[in-house]
Amino acid sequence: PGQLKRYAASLMTTIIYYLGLFAVLVAVIVAVSIPFTISEERKRKRKIKSAFAGRASLDDDAFFNKYFAARGVPIDVVCRIRSLLASDLDADVSCLQPEDDFTGNLEFFFAHDELANVHIVQDLEKEFGISITDDEAARMHTLTISLRQPGPSSDNGRHNKSLDASGIRRLAIDNLSVT
Repeated sequence: PGQLKRYAASLMTTIIYYLGLFAVLVAVIVAVSIPFTISEERKRKRKIKSAFAGRASLDDDAFFNKYFAARGVPIDVVCRIRSLLASDLDADVSCLQPEDDFTGNLEFFFAHDELANVHIVQDLEKEFGISITDDEAARMHTLTISLRQPGPSSDNGRHNKSLDASGIRRLAIDNLSVT
């Protein structure tokens, strides 16, 4: 009985020792990663500022009117896609322009999150109730909308109630496709 108590005490001391070492290791990893994370976020913000330098910030209506009203694309599609991008990229997209290329001048958005493009595709699928193939997803690089909807819209593209699910799918895909 006495030997068992000594063994249990020794075992407990060893366990506490290794738990203490583990806690120190975790603390060191956290202490090193915090400055690195802060530094990376600052670099990202500088890149965003540089990429959008000299551009006017546009709200959804101004963005739609400037780039998409004449193309017959419904404003709600444009606004929903901008909203998804802002959320998935965790950035202000008010200075984004249709010709900005996520594989070119905006590639830094994906440097910190390699799965951001996957999240964007999944969110587009969920938001519009569509399915995007891998080939279509691979072509998604810009906001340029190349699709011209058949038929005029009665209110300058703001609402097109005749747009069916396949039209929404094409719009969502082409909203991010290289033309």
